Amino acid sequence: MRRKGDQAFKSAAEEDARGLLAMAGRLPLSVDATVTPLERELTREPLLVDHAYHIRSAGREWVEHLEAFSRYPADAAERLAEYAQEIAVKTKLAVYSTAVLLLQAYDPGRVARSGWIVRGAVETRVRFQVVKLWRLPAGQLLASGRPYLLPWVALCRCRESELAEANRRMRNMDARLEPRIRAMFQTLGGLRYGKEVWRAMLEERAKMFLKREIIEESPFVQDLLKEREEQAEARGEARGEAKGTAAAFRLAIRELVTALYPALAPELRALDRIKDASVLQALIRELVQARNAGAARKLLQSRAKRRA
Repeated sequence: MRRKGDQAFKSAAEEDARGLLAMAGRLPLSVDATVTPLERELTREPLLVDHAYHIRSAGREWVEHLEAFSRYPADAAERLAEYAQEIAVKTKLAVYSTAVLLLQAYDPGRVARSGWIVRGAVETRVRFQVVKLWRLPAGQLLASGRPYLLPWVALCRCRESELAEANRRMRNMDARLEPRIRAMFQTLGGLRYGKEVWRAMLEERAKMFLKREIIEESPFVQDLLKEREEQAEARGEARGEAKGTAAAFRLAIRELVTALYPALAPELRALDRIKDASVLQALIRELVQARNAGAARKLLQSRAKRRA
Protein backbone atom coordinates (compact mmCIF):
# COMPACT_ATOMS: atom_id res chain seq x y z
CA MET A 1 0.00 0.00 0.00
CA ARG A 2 1.45 3.36 -1.02
CA ARG A 3 1.62 6.13 1.51
CA LYS A 4 -0.17 9.42 0.83
CA GLY A 5 3.08 11.21 0.00
CA ASP A 6 4.01 8.58 -2.56
CA GLN A 7 0.52 8.79 -4.05
CA ALA A 8 0.85 12.55 -4.42
CA PHE A 9 4.21 12.05 -6.10
CA LYS A 10 2.59 9.60 -8.52
CA SER A 11 -0.17 12.09 -9.34
CA ALA A 12 2.34 14.86 -10.01
CA ALA A 13 4.42 12.51 -12.18
CA GLU A 14 1.42 11.59 -14.29
CA GLU A 15 0.45 15.24 -14.82
CA ASP A 16 3.84 16.95 -15.09
CA ALA A 17 6.77 14.57 -15.42
CA ARG A 18 8.98 17.34 -16.78
CA GLY A 19 8.33 19.50 -13.74
CA LEU A 20 9.02 16.62 -11.37
CA LEU A 21 12.34 15.83 -13.06
CA ALA A 22 13.31 19.48 -12.69
CA MET A 23 12.32 19.46 -9.01
CA ALA A 24 14.55 16.42 -8.46
CA GLY A 25 17.44 18.21 -10.14
CA ARG A 26 17.59 15.76 -13.02
CA LEU A 27 16.47 17.77 -16.05
CA PRO A 28 16.40 21.59 -15.92
CA LEU A 29 13.40 23.19 -17.55
CA SER A 30 15.76 25.27 -19.68
CA VAL A 31 17.00 22.13 -21.49
CA ASP A 32 15.26 21.26 -24.76
CA ALA A 33 14.23 17.63 -24.26
CA THR A 34 11.52 15.10 -25.01
CA VAL A 35 10.27 13.17 -21.99
CA THR A 36 8.31 9.94 -22.47
CA PRO A 37 7.18 7.56 -19.71
CA LEU A 38 8.91 4.22 -20.12
CA GLU A 39 6.63 1.57 -21.54
CA ARG A 40 5.04 -0.53 -18.81
CA GLU A 41 6.35 -3.80 -20.19
CA LEU A 42 9.92 -2.56 -19.74
CA THR A 43 9.54 -2.04 -16.02
CA ARG A 44 8.46 -4.09 -13.08
CA GLU A 45 4.88 -4.23 -11.89
CA PRO A 46 3.72 -0.58 -11.37
CA LEU A 47 3.37 -0.93 -7.60
CA LEU A 48 7.12 -1.52 -7.37
CA VAL A 49 8.83 0.79 -9.85
CA ASP A 50 7.64 4.35 -9.39
CA HIS A 51 8.63 6.41 -12.40
CA ALA A 52 11.00 5.86 -15.30
CA TYR A 53 11.29 8.20 -18.29
CA HIS A 54 12.95 7.92 -21.67
CA ILE A 55 14.77 11.22 -22.31
CA ARG A 56 15.92 12.51 -25.70
CA SER A 57 18.02 15.68 -25.78
CA ALA A 58 20.85 17.03 -27.94
CA GLY A 59 21.32 13.73 -29.75
CA ARG A 60 21.47 11.70 -26.54
CA GLU A 61 19.06 9.14 -25.09
CA TRP A 62 18.89 7.91 -21.54
CA VAL A 63 16.48 6.88 -18.77
CA GLU A 64 15.73 8.84 -15.61
CA HIS A 65 14.33 6.69 -12.82
CA LEU A 66 12.73 8.30 -9.75
CA GLU A 67 11.66 6.57 -6.55
CA ALA A 68 9.75 8.52 -3.90
CA PHE A 69 9.91 7.56 -0.23
CA SER A 70 7.84 8.91 2.65
CA ARG A 71 9.99 6.69 4.86
CA TYR A 72 13.35 5.46 3.64
CA PRO A 73 13.46 1.66 4.06
CA ALA A 74 16.54 -0.25 5.08
CA ASP A 75 16.66 -2.06 1.75
CA ALA A 76 16.26 1.11 -0.37
CA ALA A 77 19.78 0.98 -1.87
CA GLU A 78 19.38 -2.65 -2.92
CA ARG A 79 15.93 -1.95 -4.32
CA LEU A 80 17.12 1.04 -6.36
CA ALA A 81 20.03 -0.98 -7.71
CA GLU A 82 17.75 -3.84 -8.71
CA TYR A 83 15.35 -1.56 -10.57
CA ALA A 84 18.10 0.38 -12.34
CA GLN A 85 19.85 -2.81 -13.45
CA GLU A 86 16.64 -4.26 -14.85
CA ILE A 87 15.79 -1.07 -16.76
CA ALA A 88 19.34 -0.87 -18.18
CA VAL A 89 19.25 -4.49 -19.36
CA LYS A 90 15.86 -4.11 -21.04
CA THR A 91 16.38 -0.70 -22.66
CA LYS A 92 20.12 -0.91 -23.41
CA LEU A 93 20.31 2.76 -22.39
CA ALA A 94 22.16 4.69 -19.72
CA VAL A 95 20.06 4.79 -16.53
CA TYR A 96 20.20 7.37 -13.74
CA SER A 97 18.30 6.68 -10.53
CA THR A 98 17.22 9.20 -7.91
CA ALA A 99 15.68 8.58 -4.49
CA VAL A 100 13.38 11.46 -3.52
CA LEU A 101 12.87 11.60 0.25
CA LEU A 102 9.68 13.49 1.06
CA LEU A 103 9.46 14.01 4.82
CA GLN A 104 12.01 15.50 7.18
CA ALA A 105 10.27 13.77 10.10
CA TYR A 106 11.66 10.47 8.77
CA ASP A 107 15.08 11.77 7.77
CA PRO A 108 17.37 8.71 7.76
CA GLY A 109 20.44 10.91 8.10
CA ARG A 110 23.41 10.05 5.96
CA VAL A 111 22.57 7.28 3.50
CA ALA A 112 24.50 5.23 0.98
CA ARG A 113 24.57 6.56 -2.56
CA SER A 114 25.11 3.20 -4.21
CA GLY A 115 23.75 -0.32 -4.05
CA TRP A 116 25.27 -3.71 -4.81
CA ILE A 117 23.69 -6.72 -6.43
CA VAL A 118 25.65 -9.95 -5.99
CA ARG A 119 24.53 -13.17 -7.63
CA GLY A 120 27.34 -15.68 -7.58
CA ALA A 121 30.14 -14.51 -9.84
CA VAL A 122 28.06 -11.58 -11.08
CA GLU A 123 28.36 -8.33 -9.17
CA THR A 124 26.69 -5.06 -10.14
CA ARG A 125 27.16 -1.68 -8.50
CA VAL A 126 24.58 1.03 -9.13
CA ARG A 127 25.14 4.64 -8.07
CA PHE A 128 22.15 6.90 -7.42
CA GLN A 129 21.32 10.39 -6.18
CA VAL A 130 19.41 11.23 -3.02
CA VAL A 131 17.22 14.33 -2.89
CA LYS A 132 15.87 15.43 0.49
CA LEU A 133 12.92 17.57 -0.46
CA TRP A 134 12.93 19.64 2.74
CA ARG A 135 16.31 21.06 1.72
CA LEU A 136 15.04 22.29 -1.63
CA PRO A 137 14.31 26.06 -1.72
CA ALA A 138 10.60 26.58 -2.34
CA GLY A 139 11.42 29.64 -4.43
CA GLN A 140 12.66 27.36 -7.22
CA LEU A 141 9.24 25.75 -7.52
CA LEU A 142 7.42 29.08 -7.46
CA ALA A 143 9.76 30.46 -10.12
CA SER A 144 9.01 27.51 -12.41
CA GLY A 145 5.43 28.65 -12.91
CA ARG A 146 4.24 25.04 -13.12
CA PRO A 147 0.92 24.40 -11.31
CA TYR A 148 1.66 20.80 -10.29
CA LEU A 149 4.80 21.89 -8.46
CA LEU A 150 2.92 24.30 -6.20
CA PRO A 151 1.77 21.63 -3.69
CA TRP A 152 5.39 20.59 -3.10
CA VAL A 153 6.17 23.99 -1.61
CA ALA A 154 4.60 22.57 1.56
CA LEU A 155 7.43 20.02 1.87
CA CYS A 156 10.32 22.25 0.80
CA ARG A 157 12.42 24.76 2.70
CA CYS A 158 9.99 27.63 2.69
CA ARG A 159 9.00 30.84 4.42
CA GLU A 160 5.44 31.69 5.39
CA SER A 161 5.33 34.19 2.56
CA GLU A 162 6.12 31.40 0.07
CA LEU A 163 3.35 29.20 1.45
CA ALA A 164 1.04 32.18 1.12
CA GLU A 165 2.15 32.77 -2.46
CA ALA A 166 1.54 29.12 -3.40
CA ASN A 167 -1.91 29.37 -1.82
CA ARG A 168 -2.64 32.60 -3.70
CA ARG A 169 -1.68 31.08 -7.04
CA MET A 170 -3.93 28.09 -6.43
CA ARG A 171 -6.84 30.39 -5.68
CA ASN A 172 -6.30 32.18 -8.99
CA MET A 173 -5.81 29.17 -11.26
CA ASP A 174 -8.32 27.54 -13.60
CA ALA A 175 -11.35 26.24 -11.69
CA ARG A 176 -11.00 22.83 -13.32
CA LEU A 177 -7.42 22.45 -12.15
CA GLU A 178 -7.56 24.04 -8.69
CA PRO A 179 -9.35 21.21 -6.79
CA ARG A 180 -6.71 18.60 -7.68
CA ILE A 181 -3.80 20.91 -6.96
CA ARG A 182 -5.29 22.05 -3.66
CA ALA A 183 -6.03 18.46 -2.60
CA MET A 184 -2.35 17.62 -3.09
CA PHE A 185 -1.32 20.77 -1.19
CA GLN A 186 -3.53 19.82 1.76
CA THR A 187 -2.27 16.23 1.74
CA LEU A 188 1.41 17.15 1.64
CA GLY A 189 1.10 19.94 4.21
CA GLY A 190 -0.77 17.57 6.52
CA LEU A 191 2.02 15.00 6.20
CA ARG A 192 4.64 17.54 7.18
CA TYR A 193 2.93 19.51 9.93
CA GLY A 194 0.13 17.18 11.07
CA LYS A 195 -3.48 17.61 10.01
CA GLU A 196 -4.59 19.90 12.84
CA VAL A 197 -1.57 22.22 12.71
CA TRP A 198 -1.75 22.42 8.92
CA ARG A 199 -5.47 23.20 9.00
CA ALA A 200 -4.83 26.01 11.47
CA MET A 201 -2.02 27.37 9.28
CA LEU A 202 -4.25 27.36 6.21
CA GLU A 203 -7.03 29.10 8.09
CA GLU A 204 -4.60 31.79 9.25
CA ARG A 205 -3.35 32.26 5.70
CA ALA A 206 -6.92 32.47 4.42
CA LYS A 207 -7.66 35.21 6.94
CA MET A 208 -4.61 37.14 5.87
CA PHE A 209 -5.70 36.91 2.22
CA LEU A 210 -9.17 38.07 3.18
CA LYS A 211 -7.75 41.00 5.10
CA ARG A 212 -5.62 42.00 2.15
CA GLU A 213 -8.52 41.76 -0.27
CA ILE A 214 -10.76 43.82 2.00
CA ILE A 215 -8.15 46.52 2.38
CA GLU A 216 -7.07 46.58 -1.27
CA GLU A 217 -10.39 45.87 -2.98
CA SER A 218 -12.88 47.53 -0.65
CA PRO A 219 -14.86 50.18 -2.58
CA PHE A 220 -14.60 52.39 0.49
CA VAL A 221 -10.80 52.22 0.45
CA GLN A 222 -10.67 52.74 -3.30
CA ASP A 223 -12.96 55.76 -2.98
CA LEU A 224 -10.75 57.00 -0.19
CA LEU A 225 -7.62 56.79 -2.32
CA LYS A 226 -9.34 58.59 -5.16
CA GLU A 227 -10.59 61.25 -2.75
CA ARG A 228 -7.08 61.77 -1.41
CA GLU A 229 -5.69 62.35 -4.89
CA GLU A 230 -8.44 64.83 -5.72
CA GLN A 231 -7.92 66.69 -2.45
CA ALA A 232 -4.18 66.86 -2.93
CA GLU A 233 -4.55 68.22 -6.45
CA ALA A 234 -7.38 70.67 -5.79
CA ARG A 235 -6.50 72.09 -2.38
CA GLY A 236 -3.04 70.72 -1.56
CA GLU A 237 -4.32 69.33 1.72
CA ALA A 238 -2.27 66.74 3.61
CA ARG A 239 -3.46 63.15 3.58
CA GLY A 240 -6.06 62.31 6.16
CA GLU A 241 -7.06 65.90 6.93
CA ALA A 242 -10.44 65.87 5.18
CA LYS A 243 -13.52 64.96 7.18
CA GLY A 244 -14.53 62.42 4.50
CA THR A 245 -11.24 60.59 4.94
CA ALA A 246 -11.97 59.62 8.56
CA ALA A 247 -15.45 58.45 7.56
CA ALA A 248 -14.03 56.27 4.78
CA PHE A 249 -11.51 54.73 7.18
CA ARG A 250 -14.32 53.90 9.62
CA LEU A 251 -16.25 52.17 6.85
CA ALA A 252 -13.18 50.16 5.82
CA ILE A 253 -12.60 49.07 9.44
CA ARG A 254 -16.25 48.04 9.81
CA GLU A 255 -16.02 45.99 6.64
CA LEU A 256 -12.80 44.33 7.76
CA VAL A 257 -13.94 43.46 11.29
CA THR A 258 -17.43 42.34 10.22
CA ALA A 259 -15.98 39.95 7.65
CA LEU A 260 -13.36 38.42 9.95
CA TYR A 261 -14.81 38.69 13.45
CA PRO A 262 -18.62 39.10 13.36
CA ALA A 263 -18.82 38.75 17.16
CA LEU A 264 -16.95 42.07 17.50
CA ALA A 265 -19.71 44.09 15.80
CA PRO A 266 -20.75 45.77 19.11
CA GLU A 267 -17.19 47.05 19.55
CA LEU A 268 -17.43 49.01 16.29
CA ARG A 269 -19.66 51.67 17.86
CA ALA A 270 -16.55 53.02 19.55
CA LEU A 271 -15.14 54.02 16.15
CA ASP A 272 -17.38 57.11 16.08
CA ARG A 273 -15.35 58.53 18.98
CA ILE A 274 -12.17 58.52 16.89
CA LYS A 275 -12.00 61.73 14.85
CA ASP A 276 -8.36 61.63 13.80
CA ALA A 277 -8.01 59.99 10.37
CA SER A 278 -4.35 59.11 11.00
CA VAL A 279 -5.38 57.11 14.08
CA LEU A 280 -7.99 55.23 12.05
CA GLN A 281 -5.45 54.55 9.33
CA ALA A 282 -3.03 53.13 11.90
CA LEU A 283 -5.83 51.00 13.34
CA ILE A 284 -6.42 49.40 9.95
CA ARG A 285 -2.78 48.37 9.76
CA GLU A 286 -2.90 46.98 13.30
CA LEU A 287 -6.09 45.00 12.61
CA VAL A 288 -4.51 43.44 9.53
CA GLN A 289 -1.73 42.13 11.78
CA ALA A 290 -4.07 40.92 14.57
CA ARG A 291 -3.83 37.15 14.97
CA ASN A 292 -7.25 36.51 16.46
CA ALA A 293 -10.52 38.05 17.65
CA GLY A 294 -9.14 38.71 21.13
CA ALA A 295 -6.26 40.77 19.79
CA ALA A 296 -8.61 42.67 17.47
CA ARG A 297 -10.96 43.47 20.40
CA LYS A 298 -8.10 44.88 22.48
CA LEU A 299 -7.02 47.11 19.61
CA LEU A 300 -10.52 48.51 19.11
CA GLN A 301 -11.02 49.13 22.82
CA SER A 302 -7.62 50.69 23.44
CA ARG A 303 -7.86 53.06 20.46
CA ALA A 304 -11.37 54.16 21.46
CA LYS A 305 -10.30 54.88 25.07
CA ARG A 306 -7.36 56.96 23.95
CA ARG A 307 -9.60 59.12 21.77
CA ALA A 308 -12.66 59.27 24.02
